[in-house]
Amino acid sequence: MSPHASPASVRPPTLAQVSSPTGRFTGWWVGLVVICQVIWLIWCLREPLPNASRNGQGPQISRGLLLMVALPGPTPDLDWSDSILGSALDELSQWWRLGDRVAILAVAGLILAAIFGLGGVILRLLDPDCRFARVWGPGLGPPIRFGIGAATLGAVVLGLGWWGWLGPTTARVLIGALALANLTARRGWRSSSEEGRSAASQRIPWRSLWPLGFALPFLVPMFLGAMIPTIDFDALEYHLQGPKEFYLGGRIAFLPHNVYTSMPFGVEMLHLLAMHALDDWAVGALAGQVTLAGVAVMAAWAVGGLTARWAGTGSGVAAALAYLATPWIYRMGVLPYVEGPLCFFHAAALGAAVTAWNDSDSQGRGRAWSVVGLLAGGAMACKYPGLISAVIPFGLAAAAAAITRRHPASLVGFVLGVALVVSPWLLKNAVETGDPVYPLGYAVFGSHQWDETLDAKWRAAHGRKPITLAELGRALVDVAGRSDWQSPVYLAFAPLAWLARGRRGHAAVATAFLVWLFAGWWLLTHRLDRFWLPLLAPAAVLVGLGWNGMSQRVWKIARVAILGVCMSVGLVQSLSPLTGPTNWTTPLDDLRHSIPRLLDKELVEFAEALPPKARPLLVGEAAVFHLTVPVVYNTVFNRETLEVWTAGLDPVEAGRAVRDRGITHIFVDWNEIARYRSPGNYGYTDYVTPELFERWVQAGWLRRLRGVPGRGVEVFEVRSNSSPDLFPTETKP
Repeated sequence: MSPHASPASVRPPTLAQVSSPTGRFTGWWVGLVVICQVIWLIWCLREPLPNASRNGQGPQISRGLLLMVALPGPTPDLDWSDSILGSALDELSQWWRLGDRVAILAVAGLILAAIFGLGGVILRLLDPDCRFARVWGPGLGPPIRFGIGAATLGAVVLGLGWWGWLGPTTARVLIGALALANLTARRGWRSSSEEGRSAASQRIPWRSLWPLGFALPFLVPMFLGAMIPTIDFDALEYHLQGPKEFYLGGRIAFLPHNVYTSMPFGVEMLHLLAMHALDDWAVGALAGQVTLAGVAVMAAWAVGGLTARWAGTGSGVAAALAYLATPWIYRMGVLPYVEGPLCFFHAAALGAAVTAWNDSDSQGRGRAWSVVGLLAGGAMACKYPGLISAVIPFGLAAAAAAITRRHPASLVGFVLGVALVVSPWLLKNAVETGDPVYPLGYAVFGSHQWDETLDAKWRAAHGRKPITLAELGRALVDVAGRSDWQSPVYLAFAPLAWLARGRRGHAAVATAFLVWLFAGWWLLTHRLDRFWLPLLAPAAVLVGLGWNGMSQRVWKIARVAILGVCMSVGLVQSLSPLTGPTNWTTPLDDLRHSIPRLLDKELVEFAEALPPKARPLLVGEAAVFHLTVPVVYNTVFNRETLEVWTAGLDPVEAGRAVRDRGITHIFVDWNEIARYRSPGNYGYTDYVTPELFERWVQAGWLRRLRGVPGRGVEVFEVRSNSSPDLFPTETKP
């Protein structure tokens, strides 16, 4: 094809061209497939959920049990308000209490618009004639543009924060300017994408999209749940605590006490941007989380858009619904994890790579692959494993395109795209620690901020697990359906993608990507369950292809029933407390008071009782995001602060060292320390013992205010000339 082909030559195929598969199957074959699906659903309903264990007390919780308590009918003596759906509807009926969420929603909406705007600006630079708009069409264009903006916005915020230029005014101007740019970009893209559309079938088939309305019962609670203060340990320790410290410090700087904050923080930059925009770290964190919920919608759009391109609108709708009805996606929308955006970048990169591979315009091929590089780089900017799951596979695809098409610009464009997004994070680490991929590259680069002991501890906790057939079997079952928040829809439909002979090439692409993601997770990571979530993107594409795997009328009826059951199970599970908090309409002031106490009452009461200008040191405790007072802490993988200050000193010298650093109180959480020291856990330094504190108490510079040595929580006061009592009474051992 000529490189100067007309716009019509690069537009997506019409819906009529992809409306039906070529495979033909008899009725008995359809019946066999449905029987297998029913057996699979029964197994999923009966299988206990691993993380919902009640420690052997009472019945094990399964999806089937959750369905039994979804409504009052199936379970005797179950009141409406005690059922899952009844309780959810009662809570949602109090929507009039949501007035305190308006500012959060407004800022999150503006950030989402700003992401679109930045993506549009970059695409205008890459593609002045808006050719990509015609190539991608309405199914892939918006999510790819969003992905470009999301990937680069993180790098922009990093640059501003690194130089100390990020503040409330800067954040508001940046968001506002990019949101306005989005309006201009939308008009330009709309007019350009409509050029060359001579047939109505090339427009968005709105009448065929009405089934997407079934996603609303998932989306409404998800966005409301995103505005609940988080309960997750990892978020309290670094996903939100890192941006909070950057916000309070006025700049992005190295935090020697929190190793996690030196990893790529592309997603966390959205939280930081919202904190500055609202000039409030607590409310800003909620606006950032709502932004992540919006990313889940864009991921479904990317999945549905690619599937519709391959197999028609109905398949695209089925893929998007399957994705949004997965409890894992709901959970990633209400908690500040990075895996939700990570899934999105994999979905968008897959769509961009497919169109770049099929692009016949040699002049624009390099730019098309640079877009893929930006999206793959966005995945790595979420977390280091994105190198394996996105950069390497799409880099190999770009290299293959460069070789087979004799077009080196494809690979060059991809590398430049990745570098634009990822290099700021690598450069930051190289300057601060000497290790561009700190702390993972210690064996190669070394680091003055790390040592062999810490590196060994890190690798023991995060290294790959044993590779055995038994472990592989368990992993396959977990990913297929046993995982607490997995949906049975994937194994029910994905294999059927191979039944349509005309689309087996598409099924092969999605399957190959899925296998790559699973293999990378199982072979190269410590197999934490949420690390395999990116494979949900190609799995959802396979669900959409399997939706039209057979053409018999009985199958068209059966597939609706099977999908309906899977979505019903997913809805009940998503609305249950097992997936996330359900107090969606409770006033924010009440939530900000109650949730921290629910998580760690003793720590909150300790912080609230501190006198003005106190400077407490926390030992064994790092989930500190909700605290409203400055504290000194360290994560379990960093050097223990108390040990660094006092190791090798006699009791009197130790007291002087602690006082010289301005510490007024010490909070020791022996429960957390015992958890870390338990078999199979991360481990904890042997330096911290009850005897150590007892010696310091005997030395006279430390006074026990609460607790029993080595049990529960102990609170100490660092004695000085004037030491007001922190608590009204003293608990003796």
